[in-house]
Amino acid sequence: MKLEERKSYLMICMADYLMYRREKTLQEFLHLDSLYSILDYLILGYEQFHMTGDEGIAEEVEEFIRLQGGYNMRKSNDVSCFNCQRLHTRDGPASNL
Repeated sequence: MKLEERKSYLMICMADYLMYRREKTLQEFLHLDSLYSILDYLILGYEQFHMTGDEGIAEEVEEFIRLQGGYNMRKSNDVSCFNCQRLHTRDGPASNL
């Protein structure tokens, strides 16, 4: 398999895993990617990531999003409030991230 094919495979597998892990739809994931360039990050970090397990890569991606001020790789039943920067569940406020 060529390097570009391996990079594409990593992107597809990790996009699927991140959607599963955080209960995101494809539309929600693509929105996050447009905000935080998740897929570009996976391509740029391919050399580091290709020997790392899915869980380790997912943690790196979530940290990458947090470093950009993002809050949205949570499960879908959690809602980010960008005004107060608190995590809210459908039942009300929860703890800060």
